[in-house]
Amino acid sequence: MFVYIYCLYGYRCIAKFDHHCPWVSNCIGISNHRHFIGYLIALLVACGFIVFGSIRYLNMANQFNEQTFHYNIFYVIWEVLILDSWVSWIMINAILHSIWVSMLLGCQTYQIVWLGMTTNERINAARYEHFIPHGKGYKSPYNRGKCQNLLDFIQCHCLRFRFLNEKVWFNYCDFQVFTEIELNFSAVKPESHNKQTTKHTQH
Repeated sequence: MFVYIYCLYGYRCIAKFDHHCPWVSNCIGISNHRHFIGYLIALLVACGFIVFGSIRYLNMANQFNEQTFHYNIFYVIWEVLILDSWVSWIMINAILHSIWVSMLLGCQTYQIVWLGMTTNERINAARYEHFIPHGKGYKSPYNRGKCQNLLDFIQCHCLRFRFLNEKVWFNYCDFQVFTEIELNFSAVKPESHNKQTTKHTQH
């Protein structure tokens, strides 16, 4: 089964369309969904390093500060922030970004591993006839279990062994491969038909 969704922002048809991301200015689908998840993980790790480094720097700068701390937590936070306003501003931005990145990564992981569906499928499941009503939501016909969903998504390779069902539809979503298969099939079919006709004429 070939599922192509037309993206209104990217002006193209995307196989296994998830969403259009304004941060990378590109459509997220079968070709780059794994890279998008890697981008979120790298961004979350970078934010963590920035927050950790900012805290260590402010802690070291505070040791050389002659001002005394108050017992009120708000005074403590204020004195830490005014030690270096630029580093504090970077740390606050990193904290805010890490919140929405972790929420997005958690949502993507839940959809990929637990539900076996994309963001577009989850939002528009009621519009697709092949989705099965299940409780308050819908169940994806492509859901093959948590472990297999994860392996299918990352397309795991290990020692030339591929932990992926070769019949999964998105292995054949490439348009060129699809057209070649169709052309070869249409070319073989008349040939076999001609062979049968020649046999009948010989008899």
